[in-house]
This record gives sequence, C-alpha cells and structure tokens, in this order.
Amino acid sequence: AFARDAAKDHQAQVYIGLGWAIAKQNLSFGAIAEKFDAALQHYAADGCGYYDGSFRQRQTILNQQLPVYLPALLQPMYDQGIGRSLWYTFNADVDRIKNKVESFSADRQASLWKGIGIAVAYMGGCDDKLLKDIFVSAGEYAVQLIDGAARAVQSRTEANTDTSDTGHCARLWATLSASGETKY
Repeated sequence: AFARDAAKDHQAQVYIGLGWAIAKQNLSFGAIAEKFDAALQHYAADGCGYYDGSFRQRQTILNQQLPVYLPALLQPMYDQGIGRSLWYTFNADVDRIKNKVESFSADRQASLWKGIGIAVAYMGGCDDKLLKDIFVSAGEYAVQLIDGAARAVQSRTEANTDTSDTGHCARLWATLSASGETKY
C-alpha cells in the first residue's frame, strides 16, 4: 500500500529497499515476491544483489556465489545490483572495477556493466574524462552501460529527482556510442 500510494513516485527505490531486506534476512524471495506485482520483482532482485555485493563481498564478489533464495530467472537483475555495488565498493576506480567485472563469467558481465551504468548516472559527480574512461572500459558492454544510464534517468524522472549529471552522463555515452568511439 505504501508503494502504491505515498511512495508511488518512488516505487523503484521502495522495491530495491525491499530487496535489501530480503537479502539481509535471508528470506525466501518467492514467498515475499508473490505478494506484489511481478513487474516490480526486478527492482527487489537488484536490491538483493546490491546488498550482497556491498555487505557479503567475500561470497558475492570474491567467490561469485549466487544466492539460493533468488529464482534463476532474476539473476540478471541480481547481477545488475552487484554491478551497482562495485561502483561504490571500488570507489569509482575504473581499472579495478573493469578487472573485477572481467573476473566474472562472460554470461554475467553484461548485467554487471548495466548496474555500473545505473550507479554512475544516478549518483553523478563524474567529469567527462571519467565518463569516457568508464565507457571505453565497458568495451563490448557499452550498450548495457548506456541502458543502465537510461534506467537511472527514468528512475529519477519518475521520482521527480532529476539532476543535470544524470542526463549529461546518459547523453554523453549515447553520443559516444553513436559515433562508434572506443578511444579518445
């Protein structure tokens, strides 16, 4: 009821927070998720990944274990949350982030880069050189990075919390992609 009414404009953040709670308490994702719209489950899965990536780094980032509480279908969204956590865990150190992403299996890397794109665009504060470095580091996953930035723009727009940094990041990466730029 809270997400439908008082926090309607902040549904993404509410369900990401629910994902944190699910992960922290090691709850059954399915038992909780059946109580809300299936279209919102990806936010909760992202929140689980962010929580595990931030607070269970040994199992999640170092050992790259997947949680038993999450349905396999939602793994890409879980990995997206891990990608968001990498941006903060490695303090925006692009080389360390790239190396860590590359240590994951190839089938997980696209979602990790998408999460990084969300984190970078949502938080802002990056100059153009850093944004270009991130884009170049994403390499073949630049499209997922851009998709993440677009999702950050969408989330901020829905919550009426737009920032110039979020829009600038998305536009710059889209321009670099359209130009085919991989080096600068």
